[in-house]
Amino acid sequence: MKLAVALRHQYLKRSDRILGLLDLPVQAWTMDEYHVLRVEIKKLMALLSLIKDCNPDFKHKKVSRIMKAIFAPAGNIRETQILISALKHFQLTHSLPGYIQKLNQDLETAIALYESDIRERLKRNFRKASKKCLSHMSSAKRKKATAY
Repeated sequence: MKLAVALRHQYLKRSDRILGLLDLPVQAWTMDEYHVLRVEIKKLMALLSLIKDCNPDFKHKKVSRIMKAIFAPAGNIRETQILISALKHFQLTHSLPGYIQKLNQDLETAIALYESDIRERLKRNFRKASKKCLSHMSSAKRKKATAY
């Protein structure tokens, strides 16, 4: 299989999964969906790093910025969800009611912010950056990919 075809296949697989998650209403997301989004972004970032090594003309900083803009707020939401879940698991919700209430408010605020125009703007920017990434994959050099 040609390197460009393999890179393109992996890129489209990852980007479709990310865009599929971003198309869902964030209010309905579970902890697992935030986790999957972050894992897919990490995989895509690794792929972009490989493309950069195979094609020195590829400037991946712009795409990386967009990925980080999706990754960071999702991480904050996920960390808060995990903290609330851990406090419930260890039955500490009764001893820390004020803290739990603050965490829940922070979580609701973060989700609402992520749901708003940020998500739409990120999807639009991601689609634009994807077109540029795909054009650089055809000139990737196999010799550099095997050394990676």
